[in-house]
Amino acid sequence: MSDSLRESQNSFDVSASPQALDPVLRTAVHIDGSQNAVGAVLLQWQEDEEHPRPVAFMSRKLKGAHYRYDAQNVEALAAQVALQTWRTLFLGQKFEIYSDHDSQQYLFTKNRRHSESFVCVNSCLISI
Repeated sequence: MSDSLRESQNSFDVSASPQALDPVLRTAVHIDGSQNAVGAVLLQWQEDEEHPRPVAFMSRKLKGAHYRYDAQNVEALAAQVALQTWRTLFLGQKFEIYSDHDSQQYLFTKNRRHSESFVCVNSCLISI
């Protein structure tokens, strides 16, 4: 996983939970994938803070055919799983998705194969 994801996990406050999500604050999801798993961190910035605070984490081990995915598709799977996991928090909210793969921007801007995978994209306001 990326250094920013590890750094966020190390600074995680156990008392923080998705219920602590403030819909007014800037919100972002950092996604990452590896050969064995996908993960994401839900982050928010306080108005006077330079660095975000982690609100929630998720990770999932790859299963079956997912082991044969290339890096771009594993990263897309990480986004899909994160959006499905936190979809109720994102409905009607503006948030950003960050990935260490620049090619992921293509998934949201062009006619793409994975469009059916992102269930809540039409209900959310996403900035990449």
